Amino acid sequence: MDVQARKWTRAEYSPHATAIRLVERTLTEVFGPGGDVRSQMPVALDDESEPEPDVAVVPLTLLRAGR
Repeated sequence: MDVQARKWTRAEYSPHATAIRLVERTLTEVFGPGGDVRSQMPVALDDESEPEPDVAVVPLTLLRAGR
């Protein structure tokens, strides 16, 4: 196994970052392969809107459609 050293920033240790990571892991377990769990990534709701929520579960049907 190849392990890379990484310098962590202070923001990555914040309670907010920790909460996002825990929610992301939990939702991944709950939805499994039926959904794509995204954290802090754009979600194209329509041609005018691409919010970047802390965590979102995107159904695979939307993911395949390029949303």
